[in-house]
Amino acid sequence: MTQIKSIYEYHPELIGREFYIHAGLGKAGTTFFREMILKKLKKDELFYLNQENDSKEVKLILADYNRYDHDSFLKVADIIASKLKGVKQKRIFVSGLDFYGSPWNNYEGRLKGIEFFSKLLPDATAILTLRNQVDMLASLFKHSARGEWAPSSIEEFLNIRDNQFQTKKPGNVHSVNALCFDYYGICASLDKHFPDGRLKILFLEDLQYDAGAYTNKILNILNCTIEDNVINKKQTNKGHSALSIFILLFMNRVSNSKFLTNRDNSGLPFKSAISKTLLFNLPFLFFRRCILFLKRPMSNFLRNKFDNYIFIDWDVLGKKHRVTLEKYYREKNSHLLKYFPNDRISSIYLYK
Repeated sequence: MTQIKSIYEYHPELIGREFYIHAGLGKAGTTFFREMILKKLKKDELFYLNQENDSKEVKLILADYNRYDHDSFLKVADIIASKLKGVKQKRIFVSGLDFYGSPWNNYEGRLKGIEFFSKLLPDATAILTLRNQVDMLASLFKHSARGEWAPSSIEEFLNIRDNQFQTKKPGNVHSVNALCFDYYGICASLDKHFPDGRLKILFLEDLQYDAGAYTNKILNILNCTIEDNVINKKQTNKGHSALSIFILLFMNRVSNSKFLTNRDNSGLPFKSAISKTLLFNLPFLFFRRCILFLKRPMSNFLRNKFDNYIFIDWDVLGKKHRVTLEKYYREKNSHLLKYFPNDRISSIYLYK
């Protein structure tokens, strides 16, 4: 294999830039990070290279680091360099929530992504945002209930069978391996690839406790100032209420019921499906397609209208599952003590 090089060897004109990598994790205050901080920084202090909203070329960054070779390093280096042509800011923030993998694939390939960027950007600072695992699972469940591949129940989402947590099974349903959220392993690998204090860890619970102090911590990491200092908890993403989630799950159960799917199993577009369906099955096909069509606008209505007037919430995990998960992660998180910034965070992550 041809020897890989850093971005500065491919593009020496980038020497002197300060790179910051948001390594993840999603659902841990990232909306607040992006919308309420990064987009409000003084424009002459930091350039925000956001792979989620930028060009197709930038989105290739995530696709290419799976191939750990010279061509991939060169290609990603060229993409970044092309986006920085004419950019005067010294500090560059590279955003990508999947740099450390995704919970939907059990964080597979996480080390490749982190190792790739630690070699490509050898002096970069990595920023990791965490949320205690049990609340993270509840949030992911709420998120999955809105989509096309929504699970039918919390047990299906957590892969609980015969009262035991199982590994994630393949299939077209959003689910997780509920026992794979090894934050110590994540922090240790990041520490290894971004040594000398270049790993910065943020906790969502700090944001929930004091948004101003949380913001100041980020500004100190980035060595930047913000144009709008009016930041508060109300500007964070609260998501759907539990009632709204279970309305969406009910719609999903109905549309995926055996009775309806047996009468609409062609997988064809609506007009084509009508022409190939028995007359008796047409009302049921129409009913199912209406539910599928209405699910996304219903999700938006519940979140933006219904929940503003009737916000009824409860623990979507259920007491039994929460107690089991807290016991499991209490032991796992005991290795994280050196990363906790204060006793309050320690108490939350050790589920005291």
